[in-house]
Amino acid sequence: MAAEDNARLISDAEKQKAVADAATKRKASDDAKAVLAKAQQGEQQAQNQLNGAVKNLADAPAQKKAADEALAAARNQVASAATALSTAEKTAKDVEAAAKAICADTAKSPEEKKKISDEAAVKRKASDDAKTALTQAQQNEQQALNHVNAAAKNLADAPTQKKAAEDTLAKAKTQLASATAACQPAEQAAVTAETNARVMVERAGRSEEVKKKLADEAVARRKTANDAKTALAQLQNTQQNVQKQADAAVQNLTMIATKKAQAEASLAETRKQIAAATTASQSAEQAARAAEKTAEDKNSQATQAATKRKTAADAGNVLAQAQQSEQQAQESHGRRCSAEKNSR
Repeated sequence: MAAEDNARLISDAEKQKAVADAATKRKASDDAKAVLAKAQQGEQQAQNQLNGAVKNLADAPAQKKAADEALAAARNQVASAATALSTAEKTAKDVEAAAKAICADTAKSPEEKKKISDEAAVKRKASDDAKTALTQAQQNEQQALNHVNAAAKNLADAPTQKKAAEDTLAKAKTQLASATAACQPAEQAAVTAETNARVMVERAGRSEEVKKKLADEAVARRKTANDAKTALAQLQNTQQNVQKQADAAVQNLTMIATKKAQAEASLAETRKQIAAATTASQSAEQAARAAEKTAEDKNSQATQAATKRKTAADAGNVLAQAQQSEQQAQESHGRRCSAEKNSR
């Protein structure tokens, strides 16, 4: 049938249909590959997100602890700066008050007034610097507090973020599995359709001479197939006849086996009879001899001796008859064994 199909003429419409089908299936395969690539990218992104969430969940406690420690340090700095400012401010005010008093005192020399004024200026600058340090410390404290709040929120949100990342990854894996399952059949269908299209195009372009050659080849192969069918039918018929002969042989063998068993049973019974007759003959012969010997001495027992001699003679006859039956049973058994052997 393959040769006949290969020899069949292909129309232009069939060729165009095969080419169009191949193009459609190739596009479907390319689309499936694009979906698969996107699914793989989505899975990778989801995996990266999950890895980040897992790391964040693991790092969050340490980050919160570090933020708490930074906040505590910042608050200590604020407290120290506040104390320093308070001391500097008090010192500056005290020196400024003293400078004001000395400058107002006409008895003080200009040098003393300048010295106290310079000292007051230095203390004021120290107080201003302390204010600036306090302001910076307070800003640092606020930043540290913001970090603590962010770390606390991150610590609280980390399990939820990890769960969301796991759900996203599971969904991405499902999409990837679906895309993978769809991609392979689509590619296989595209390859099959493209192969079929190439064959169609090739067959459509063959010359009439090639087509005739293929058609002749198809006819020859069809004849060979028909001849093979005929030979198969003959072999099946022969097999049936042989089977009938085998069945008959089996049946005959069964009958032979039955007869053989019967013959063996008969032979066994005959042998029992021979054994019994032999024993009886021996006993009778002994009795006859004893009687004959006694009769020589006692004429009155002559009649008894004659009777026992007759009994011994009868036993001998029975033994001879049993032996003859045994011989016949043995010959019959031998013939059946030979027939069974031949039937096998």
